[in-house]
Amino acid sequence: MKPLVARDLLELEDLTRADEEWLRRLQHYVRSEEHVIRVGDAREDPEPIVSCGYDGRWRAGRYIGAITFEGRRISIEPRFPYEVLASWMGAALNLVIVPSTTGLRRSEAVIPMLLALVWCRELDEAARHGLPFLREDRVHTGLAIRGRLLPARTVRERLAAKSSVASASRERTLNHDVARTIVCAQRALSIMLGHDLWMTRRARDLMPHLWAAVGTRPRLPTQRALRRIRYTPIRRPFKPFVERCWQIARQQGFMGGDSDDRAEGVLLDVAELWERFVLGCAQESFPNYEVVHGTEALDAVHPCRNRVGARCGRHAPPVVHRGSRR
Repeated sequence: MKPLVARDLLELEDLTRADEEWLRRLQHYVRSEEHVIRVGDAREDPEPIVSCGYDGRWRAGRYIGAITFEGRRISIEPRFPYEVLASWMGAALNLVIVPSTTGLRRSEAVIPMLLALVWCRELDEAARHGLPFLREDRVHTGLAIRGRLLPARTVRERLAAKSSVASASRERTLNHDVARTIVCAQRALSIMLGHDLWMTRRARDLMPHLWAAVGTRPRLPTQRALRRIRYTPIRRPFKPFVERCWQIARQQGFMGGDSDDRAEGVLLDVAELWERFVLGCAQESFPNYEVVHGTEALDAVHPCRNRVGARCGRHAPPVVHRGSRR
């Protein structure tokens, strides 16, 4: 079946009965929050990827990107020109969008490029104090003690008629799940874009050290393994960056796939990007005032009620002004 093409918040036209049945399954089984890449820390309520209105017409949600489900693909293009979208990206993420980026004309290419730009910026910020070295226990067996003695293991060595002793020391290493997750995200972005020219000079300086430690095609760790990692205070900036990397690496099927049992793809919330653009403009226009995102300010979130007074959601303004800085 041919892929569907839609635009965010607009109706899907010329749908057949088979198309509507597939969209109904997509709406029921695929959760948008599992595929949306956030550009900030705002708490946005998820919305369906596609929905059917009371008039029976299907409309795309507020996301752009592509989703592959049951072997079929839907691509959601932005309503606005890509030059406008690129200007929003630059203001919202404090990035300089080069002309080659604004020349892209497909969301399948724009979203990976946006992710790559965000990835490079966050890698630079996380690695401000160096590579993500972590200390791990290394067990040594030999005639000399390195670090602290391990009595139980030493006894087993002696029972095996060996004259060696067992000891353990804490050493700095890059061979851990943090480095594997970063490498997996970098590889996923390169697969999405088809090249690695998007990497900045800083990224090109750091990645060879990680490749030498874990290889170029490591296995992506589980979220449970990443939660068990204890970061030192100086390496704590890597924690949110690794979470973003895991989310990017998990969507390696963005460019399409033949999987029939799960959905693959990446989505970008255009509404969140617009709010970040407005927030960036407000912060630049009022540098002496504290301006924050509405969903990040708990006191700015208000419940919404319908005509009979029942709660039907919540409302948060995109920009909250909290007075002048002192």
